[in-house]
Amino acid sequence: KLFKLFHGDFIDHWNSVRGKYAGRAGFVIGNGPSLRYEDLGRINNVISIASNKIYLAYPHTSWRPSFVTVIDNLVWADIKGTLQEHFDEVIVPWSMDLRGCNCKLKAYRYQGVVSGYCDKKEAPKFSNDLTKGIFGGHSVTYDNLQLAVHLGLNPIYLIGCDHYYSGEKSDHNGNPVASSTAQNHFVKNYRKPG
Repeated sequence: KLFKLFHGDFIDHWNSVRGKYAGRAGFVIGNGPSLRYEDLGRINNVISIASNKIYLAYPHTSWRPSFVTVIDNLVWADIKGTLQEHFDEVIVPWSMDLRGCNCKLKAYRYQGVVSGYCDKKEAPKFSNDLTKGIFGGHSVTYDNLQLAVHLGLNPIYLIGCDHYYSGEKSDHNGNPVASSTAQNHFVKNYRKPG
């Protein structure tokens, strides 16, 4: 049965883990093509935050992330039914539809806040307190950095963050972006055509 934290409960949960790892080093893992399995093997006993289909690395490494997040509704719809095969817990925005997950996965939720990139004249907004929410940054990595700060991780290292997707046409009209054959992730076939 899916464990859901309701509005009041998520504040209690995020309060309970705030600063829990204060002063400990941590890694935020991107899924870009620069990510190497051997790099993951080097951080086996370090706090790490990963996302989405990071489980595709599992056959190649004994490393497992401390925290896993999914923020994209399309990715969630694609993988939510199989996540329990790879993780015990996942962190998702409050708005994520948990129906159809029929699994033993614990879903810890947080309040999303309007994108921190709305006004290009201002610096991006950043939250260090998940009880108040997370600012969107058009990448799960931005959410993960805010989670890392909330947990007290210091220093925070980034690996596998390539900041560019080649061969994918951007559509600002709300239409899904069609994937290409470009190698934008650490493993082939991360995204299937369409």
